[in-house]
Amino acid sequence: MPQHDSASDWLPLSLAQADFWQEFLCHRDRALSTVAHFVEFGDGVQVQALQQAIATTLQETDVFALELRLPKGASLPQQRVNPQRRPALQILDLQHCEHPGHAARHLMQQDIDKPLDLLHDPLAASWLIRLAPERVIWYIRAHHIIIDGFAMSLIEHRCATLYRHALGEGAAGERLNAFPAFLDEELTYDASPRCVKDRRYWQERVAGVALPVLSTDRDDYCIAPLHAAGQPSAQLSAGLQQLALRCDTGWPDLLLALSAAWLSQALPARRDEPYAPFTAWVPLMNRRGRVAGYVPALAVNTLPLRLQLHPEQTLADWLAEVAGDLQRLRACGRYRIERLAADCGLAQGSRFLYAPLINVMPFDPPTFFGCDTVRSVMASGNVDGCNLSWRARTDGSGLELDLDASPALFNAAELEEQWGELLAFIGRALEKGALQRRLAELL
Repeated sequence: MPQHDSASDWLPLSLAQADFWQEFLCHRDRALSTVAHFVEFGDGVQVQALQQAIATTLQETDVFALELRLPKGASLPQQRVNPQRRPALQILDLQHCEHPGHAARHLMQQDIDKPLDLLHDPLAASWLIRLAPERVIWYIRAHHIIIDGFAMSLIEHRCATLYRHALGEGAAGERLNAFPAFLDEELTYDASPRCVKDRRYWQERVAGVALPVLSTDRDDYCIAPLHAAGQPSAQLSAGLQQLALRCDTGWPDLLLALSAAWLSQALPARRDEPYAPFTAWVPLMNRRGRVAGYVPALAVNTLPLRLQLHPEQTLADWLAEVAGDLQRLRACGRYRIERLAADCGLAQGSRFLYAPLINVMPFDPPTFFGCDTVRSVMASGNVDGCNLSWRARTDGSGLELDLDASPALFNAAELEEQWGELLAFIGRALEKGALQRRLAELL
């Protein structure tokens, strides 16, 4: 097993990070692949304790202190944890503004829209914004080359634990795992018999399949998408829970299967051939390692889910089929998509086109002791063509749907209409007797 004894060792980029480096080389002047969240605190927040909790969380988050260097003649940079690059918590006081909340959002959006130089700029930022004596915002922003959505949630939850401890209401808990140990774990898998077995599965799975490819240097690479979002009804969330029990399937997989069925006929390219095989892309948290489950890092893996609707197929048959496919996909899900791209002969500067992508995120927001909070996602990376993102608590409550699509697929009015049509289809799928009906009748 590789061992890095010092956090200051220069380490290689992981496979997951390499594509983001290539993207940076091709689009240095664009703000791409930014991840940004904020948590707004209401009455009851103890600001001094919160500052202390955030400061400790930042100290434990190795990736926020990552420094990149490009050795002479190398095509990929190296990275190390450099404590001097760790971002300090910036304190912004906007209490004097006429509309502090609007001013805060404006400043955060400006920060998100600023291109980052991965070799010279800090790769993360953390702000505490005062809006009123007992109303503050904690803002976190980082480049996707160092972090993913699960890692952001992990940071928020760690801070909530430390905040409770600072108030004398609980233990400090375990500190976050170290990034070099995570990288060791990834490299160990890459050299393992399990990796060989997973590689065999994926090579068989995509044999003869022409997966779409995206050149990173295209002028229209990841242009700004159109966006439609909202909260489905509580009745729809409750219906999903009931259907999941009847199908003996977790509600996230149920939602993914229903979304895939809708996408198979809703996208313009599918309307003339709704029953042809197609690929939906599915992000996996990829946190099975002993270290990976509790370390902020870029670990998410996006893999192809090959599907085909049949005219006579019932909803029950479709849901069971997709659930089985997902189970097999996850069993071999540590095999990275970047390695599969190399296996398929993709040229340097190219990657798979992750569209359409279905992302179901059952993450509970952090709970900060004694005060009301609202967590918001301001940026979650790029959109290749069409992203369908579901967010909810682990019990399925608080369901939200974001639909992002390239202007080449839909205009703004059409996208809003598609958002509503997807929810209408899911509503039909939840009706009594729908499991025995043909899926084609419900779509």
